[in-house]
Amino acid sequence: MPMKIRSQQEPSFAGDATGGGRAKQADYPGWVKQSLLWLAVVRGLLAAVAVPLVPVLYRHHFEWLLVLRPAKEILAIGGFMVRRGWVDLGLLVLLGTPLALLGVWQFFWTGKVFAPAIKEGNLPRPLARVLPAKRIRVLSRILQKRGASLVMLGRIAIFPSSLLAATAGAFGMSTRRFLWIDAVGGVISTVKAIAIGYLLGRTYEDAGFWVTVIGAVALVVLLGLMGHYLHRDKSAVDRDGEASGSSHSG
Repeated sequence: MPMKIRSQQEPSFAGDATGGGRAKQADYPGWVKQSLLWLAVVRGLLAAVAVPLVPVLYRHHFEWLLVLRPAKEILAIGGFMVRRGWVDLGLLVLLGTPLALLGVWQFFWTGKVFAPAIKEGNLPRPLARVLPAKRIRVLSRILQKRGASLVMLGRIAIFPSSLLAATAGAFGMSTRRFLWIDAVGGVISTVKAIAIGYLLGRTYEDAGFWVTVIGAVALVVLLGLMGHYLHRDKSAVDRDGEASGSSHSG
């Protein structure tokens, strides 16, 4: 059974030509919904399959690994391999950048097309697993509070960019505004991931395995702290929501 979420005032995003979450919801044909549904399922399966295939593909078929899972960690591995001379930098940038962008944009359009179902908690089962109703509800409040800056920060930090994109699409952020902001954040994120991997490769050559591991852990912690900062707003929003619910019940 699909999860039901409580009705709530839809957030509006300052500067959006659409008027935020109050924009009229377009009626999309069934084939568009089915295509996005199956695309999300296939993409999720490919990303899961990529994990056990890393030891097999990373050395001689890295481009296929990137196609299966165009994530930050794979781009960082690619940067490491560029330094080692195993992957061409041009190929990594030309293939990795559009894949990283399109993967997130897919979820923006999924959120836009399935907006009524997302708000009512009536998503089809495969999408309901990928886009949990409770997290979408909380992210919509954070997005209302922080605005478009959250889209870019989410790209750079350890944060669920795909889930955030679906939230932005479902709750009315204008397509033009989201795409250009996410494109800037996505390019920065791609360059950052490749550069980190490249620097770790150089550290491996100069200082050895353990110093490289320590450096990698330190970078993960730093990005994790950025994500924690964004989730701190999530906790505050949760408390505000509970307080609001208590006041209404009283």
